[in-house]
Amino acid sequence: MTSDWRQLIRLQALLQEHGKSNARSMVWGKERAIRRLKKWMIIKQHADLGFATGIKTQSLNPMSRLVSEIMRMHVQPNKAIVGSNAFSHSSGIHQDGFLKDAQTYEIINPDEVGADGSKIVLTARSGRSALAHRLRILGYDFTRNEIDILYIEFLRLADTKKEVGEEDLHELAKISVNA
Repeated sequence: MTSDWRQLIRLQALLQEHGKSNARSMVWGKERAIRRLKKWMIIKQHADLGFATGIKTQSLNPMSRLVSEIMRMHVQPNKAIVGSNAFSHSSGIHQDGFLKDAQTYEIINPDEVGADGSKIVLTARSGRSALAHRLRILGYDFTRNEIDILYIEFLRLADTKKEVGEEDLHELAKISVNA
């Protein structure tokens, strides 16, 4: 955490100590640094900061879906915390880093905000570790050498599609098993 973030957190805590406890934020507001800070503070309040707002953070995603449904407004997929892509990872080096240590790319755990969890989205930019990860989720256990062979076929497929889905992975696995 940078010193700027620490200073802002200390400032917010100081304001609360002096009765300024009504720090406002909004659902779907424009993403500015201070709003991102507030979201981070809301999520990390209990364990890290020593004060509580009473906000049930696990309700953030369900609440957003409810607002979306009632207002008939689509939530932007790239919206922080509540967008469908908020916890999606689709770039090779990014996916590899995420698989090695999730906190590298997710400072907030999806469970803490009521999200469905993290997703590894397979595209032409995905690497071998992401492919192996997704295949393991589907119940396949390939060796490193088998993944290398599968990866060549995966890239051929990924070059023709925007995203490689579960059905595609099952087909790739069948090709490997039958080869």
